[in-house]
Amino acid sequence: MRYLDTGGRDPGHALANWLAHAVREQVAEIRLQTGFFSLDGVGLLIPTLEQCRANDRATKVLIGSNDASTLRDDVAGLMEIIGIPRHCAQLGVVNFGGAYFHPKTYHIRRADGSQLAYVGSANLTAAGLALHVEAGITLDTNEGDDPRHLSEIAAAIDCWFDEQRDGLTVISSQATLDTLVENGILSLAPPPRAENQGAGAGNSGRPARPRLQPLVTLPRARAASTQPTTQGSGPVSSAPAATPTPAQPTAAVAANLPSVPRGGFPPYLLFAPNAAGPTIGGSALTGALLPGGSVGLIIQLNCDSARHFMGRVGTANISIPVATVSTLRFGVFGKHDRPRAEFNLRLRYVSSGRVIDGGTASTNVMGYGFTASETGHGDIRMLVPTEARSLGQAVTAAGLTPPTAGDVALLEWPTAIDPSFRLSFLDTRSTISQQVTTLFNAAAAAGQNVGNGACWLAAGVSPNW
Repeated sequence: MRYLDTGGRDPGHALANWLAHAVREQVAEIRLQTGFFSLDGVGLLIPTLEQCRANDRATKVLIGSNDASTLRDDVAGLMEIIGIPRHCAQLGVVNFGGAYFHPKTYHIRRADGSQLAYVGSANLTAAGLALHVEAGITLDTNEGDDPRHLSEIAAAIDCWFDEQRDGLTVISSQATLDTLVENGILSLAPPPRAENQGAGAGNSGRPARPRLQPLVTLPRARAASTQPTTQGSGPVSSAPAATPTPAQPTAAVAANLPSVPRGGFPPYLLFAPNAAGPTIGGSALTGALLPGGSVGLIIQLNCDSARHFMGRVGTANISIPVATVSTLRFGVFGKHDRPRAEFNLRLRYVSSGRVIDGGTASTNVMGYGFTASETGHGDIRMLVPTEARSLGQAVTAAGLTPPTAGDVALLEWPTAIDPSFRLSFLDTRSTISQQVTTLFNAAAAAGQNVGNGACWLAAGVSPNW
């Protein structure tokens, strides 16, 4: 047994140093549980985790998301590195109301059967591994520590998965992550940081505080795709199986505008600071990109979104999946202060060798049911304007079949170059409709849908405007 304490700023006492030595020998099993987690703490474990993935060795990880502090993309990155889903890997997020999931234990079983572990205060974050003052003990059966104590540490992690304890969500797919975002357990963006009032002299007369420097330089974890995973033990796929997804052009990246959560709303809804009205066009974009270089969504129309073409009255809307919302920067609207972002919307109908232009209309993306004083289910909708009715009439006049529920359509996302949504309805007899339907069905069969009735749209699928 050894005691580690970085209060003396000895790099040899940093958890990062212990982990680096722990994974030098071949690892047969690895188990981790951490109260707080960020992907920047995983870099030095990547070779070991990838070897476990390649050989389907036991990998079990529990992550706390206390106060919704854990980012969806960080968990998605860990999913990729571990290879979720696979037979011998389990990943869980734990969250409670009014209490924290706060253990920090790291257990490794070597290929020769020996065991070692750390139990202490350090989280699996870059700061926990190498910066903060942390303390803990290490155990190693090769150094005479009782193997029963080491086995108890491993079993304590296993029991969460075996017993399906309250507060645990087992991560099996990207859809599970989206549900955790919707439920306010994972976040799409870090919460705004409070100003460090004592970081330097001259702040309200307070003296400057001492600052710590990292004890160890950590390798960086690679950026991970946040697209749905494929089945099996290999790396995740960055696009539906039927087509690869090239990277989105750099020119389409917007400037990162200040975007913050707002009290009373889920953390995945980001607002312009001090917003008093809706955001519009380019100011309604955070600068974040859709996952995996996607340029929009393939959507399946329903009786709501296709109502203008089906002779129905009322407002038509398209449901906007939570996984896309980090790209949007909301203002507020109406007596309920609903989240609202306003855009231009270009409309068209695409048939084989023919396009009917529906012109440009106004639309908005708005949240409903997020406050106690209004109706709704906490969903986000994009308005399909009444100009779509005129487009349907033009389609009928041309002897073509207007869209209806069950048809697929293409919804392309606004960019810095063109901060407008673009919506293409497709003639079901056309080649493009058949191609898009094949992509949609392949995504659905692979469990790669985004929200309800949509999947990611890869660049190059939609015909040029």
